[in-house]
Amino acid sequence: MSNWAVEPGTLHHIAGDVLYASMGDLLLISDGGRPFRPFVRIPIAKINAFASRIRLVSRLRRQSVNHINCFKDRLVVIAFNHIWCLNSTDGELMGPPARVEGSRPLALCVTPHGLYYGEYRNNAERRAIRLFHSEDGVKWEEVRRFDGIRHIHGVYYDQYANKTWVTTGDLDDESGIWCSSDGFDTVERVVSGSQRARAIPLLFSERYVFFGTDAPDEVNNICRLDRRSGIVERLAEVDGPVFHAAQAGEHMLFSTAVEPSRVNLSRDAVLYRSKDGERWTPVARRTKDRWHMKLFQYGQLMLPSGINGTRRIWYSTFAVENDHCIFSTSE
Repeated sequence: MSNWAVEPGTLHHIAGDVLYASMGDLLLISDGGRPFRPFVRIPIAKINAFASRIRLVSRLRRQSVNHINCFKDRLVVIAFNHIWCLNSTDGELMGPPARVEGSRPLALCVTPHGLYYGEYRNNAERRAIRLFHSEDGVKWEEVRRFDGIRHIHGVYYDQYANKTWVTTGDLDDESGIWCSSDGFDTVERVVSGSQRARAIPLLFSERYVFFGTDAPDEVNNICRLDRRSGIVERLAEVDGPVFHAAQAGEHMLFSTAVEPSRVNLSRDAVLYRSKDGERWTPVARRTKDRWHMKLFQYGQLMLPSGINGTRRIWYSTFAVENDHCIFSTSE
């Protein structure tokens, strides 16, 4: 499968055939496959805006746009340690930005019942980790605390079962895949107890919950959880920890990060694709760039959230060759 760069930037979200991307503090939009055009700048201090436009500085400072999601008539954007709620038509702020609790959340989840994100921070002291909810993208409140974990990896909505799922890490007894069907009044720990339960993103089908393991010191796999039996099956061995996932038409996608260890030796971030959920094939591969792994971050192929109606597979490069570019190919 051949890939080609569309243009510089990072693609964050697809809503049908409308694409939302970013470059520094600037949000970009593309309608129906047309070239990206400027939409709005995030209103941050000038010195921070300037720094965000210098790629290595942005990577070093961890200051950039992290997530964009469509919600009702607005865009909800996690960027520069805040949550910004913007009118999706003109980009006007719909309320004061809310400060992100913790560091950069690894996922922003949209459900019919509102938005969620989980607290993600180093948490060496192992204090309780919080889950936050908003009904409008402006006001956020804590709805759940998780004890006995390091942090929340992600929150994901399951349209097949009308449930919301949470992934947590990092040690064996902290790693788990949880779900709730009542807005987190109660939660069920579905998979837990080892690095095989340490996951970040989830994908869903009518029968299965798919995930990739995020185990730096073990061989990683794409797996699926059978909803009926509760059995977890390993489907394919992959090159490194799985950081990102997306659905593109009939295709499910997972991508690995370059996080070398004594077990995970690959210097490539790899994108895997499957049409049937059983056979997984690498379709794109990018080598980590020359900049320091810890300071300038792990190499990744980032995948957009949302419902992809473009009949194309999209990914963005991060800390790999051709860093900060958007690539696509036909399904």
